[in-house]
Amino acid sequence: MLSSDTLLAIAEHRGFRAAAAALHTSQPSLSRQVREFQERYGIRLFRRLKNGRIVLTPAGEALRVIAKDVLETRDLALAALEAIHRGEAGSLRIGCTPFIDREICHRASDLQKTLVPGSIVRTSSGDTATILAELRAGGIDAAVLSLPITDETLKVEIVKRERLVVCLPADHPAARKAAINASDLANNLHVFRRPSQHPKAHERLRELLAEIGVQFEVTCTPGSAQN
Repeated sequence: MLSSDTLLAIAEHRGFRAAAAALHTSQPSLSRQVREFQERYGIRLFRRLKNGRIVLTPAGEALRVIAKDVLETRDLALAALEAIHRGEAGSLRIGCTPFIDREICHRASDLQKTLVPGSIVRTSSGDTATILAELRAGGIDAAVLSLPITDETLKVEIVKRERLVVCLPADHPAARKAAINASDLANNLHVFRRPSQHPKAHERLRELLAEIGVQFEVTCTPGSAQN
């Protein structure tokens, strides 16, 4: 059976011979695995050019991408099992920043307790700079943050995407419109957020709104500063 490791080796080395050497197997064995896979499922993954070079078919290219995800998931699963086996997964510390969906943290907590019954889950909150500092120092195991996060020493995974929305009073003239234009927001848009909570996200928000011709004023109230 053609494994994810084998497929990736052939794709990366662009040929059976080099892939066989990297996998410490024989070229005939590798060719046979590919042939049996293609015959069994009726899917052609590779095509040999006249110069002998191996190229991926569209199906092969798609499977290569899928295989990478499968391998990464497998590695993460094995790492989790090893940590549980060593008794290192008895607790989970998660940091959260304002304006993120707290349901993500709740789901992580539920999954932790399902995998390791009796484990302890602790959550902490703060602005992005504070939570990132905790993460780098090892004070927490993971953090749920608003993008962008540009620290290359951290592994960043997008777990949810949300649209920006505009809230208007029911009696606002623009609220009666079927669609709101950028001109409706000009001089009317206030963002209740301290830029210091996440400077990069604040700047990115400015850029996105500027692309449609909208400038906004940052408004911070005592209540919004703590939410």
